[in-house]
Amino acid sequence: MRLSAIGDVAMCIPVIYSAARSNPGISFTVMTQPFLQSLFINAPANVHTMPIDIKGGQHSFPSLVKYASAIPSRRFDTVVDLHNVIRTRIIGLMLSLKGAKLFTLEKNRKERKQLVSGSGKISPLPPVISMYADTLHRAGIKFDISFTSLFAEKAPDMAVFTDMPWSARKFPSLTPPASAGKYRHFIGIAPFAAHDRKMWPLFKTEKLISLLSDRHDTCIYLFGSKGNEQKVLEDWQAKYSGVISMAGRAGLAAEVSLIATLDLIVSMDSANMHFASLAGTRVISVWGATHPYAGFLGFGQKEEDVVQAEGLACRPCSIFGQKPCRSGNMECMSMVTTDMVLKKIDAALKG
Repeated sequence: MRLSAIGDVAMCIPVIYSAARSNPGISFTVMTQPFLQSLFINAPANVHTMPIDIKGGQHSFPSLVKYASAIPSRRFDTVVDLHNVIRTRIIGLMLSLKGAKLFTLEKNRKERKQLVSGSGKISPLPPVISMYADTLHRAGIKFDISFTSLFAEKAPDMAVFTDMPWSARKFPSLTPPASAGKYRHFIGIAPFAAHDRKMWPLFKTEKLISLLSDRHDTCIYLFGSKGNEQKVLEDWQAKYSGVISMAGRAGLAAEVSLIATLDLIVSMDSANMHFASLAGTRVISVWGATHPYAGFLGFGQKEEDVVQAEGLACRPCSIFGQKPCRSGNMECMSMVTTDMVLKKIDAALKG
């Protein structure tokens, strides 16, 4: 069970796919929100998903009890709770009463509290993905992390993007439009996050887009949600050449497929960092109130690609980015310059 957040569900996939491939005789069913089922691309044959609408039909306590009661007895021999919140505890308890063995994620709450205490002395916590794996190991499921990409065995289906410029180098079977030939690099930029304290100021992101656009050999894809984010991204698309906003244009699976074709993506500490990690795409990640030491760096990503303000005793002030800034001026983000991010991009493209 892992119901939210989007990035956390994404981080479960390397663990679940690895466990499933190492144990073909075991059937794995992932309980998650309906819209996140599409994220389980190219899943092993023994991985299935089970929807639970925690924002709709299964929102209240009575509806959760009804949902769990409807699950047939002995459908599951083992229940692994990778979320450890009230909702999953309720469901886990009810399934355990039906005979399932229950194993629950240990969240290292004491260590997380120390990390954000403001003491100035911080040490890295275990990666969240290793914590997920440890929970499955305690359940008696033996495996090593073998996952590399959602597309390791089957290339992304790009048919839905035939009207956009593609890299003929990566997809020689496609016939890109005439303008595609001028692009040498394909870069994604995902400037938004669930909390403002995890977002680089938008004027800095726009400056980065302007500098990349001026190179004329770089195609830039922008990622965000519908509504205000979509408006911002479409304004940038209209303002700069070689820029394409994907907001509202494709579903989750299609966006992940697109990200798999990019040379790299610039992302906040957000779901897009984890989507890119699942796609096997390099991420230049920008961090503010949160810190990679909390264990949420994308799967397979490099610390050398992290951009963050060094030497601030107040960082990190939050594990998830929802708490108010201690100083009130978001110095952690103001200290991250466009040049810092651009240098990381250029180093990655050369490497």
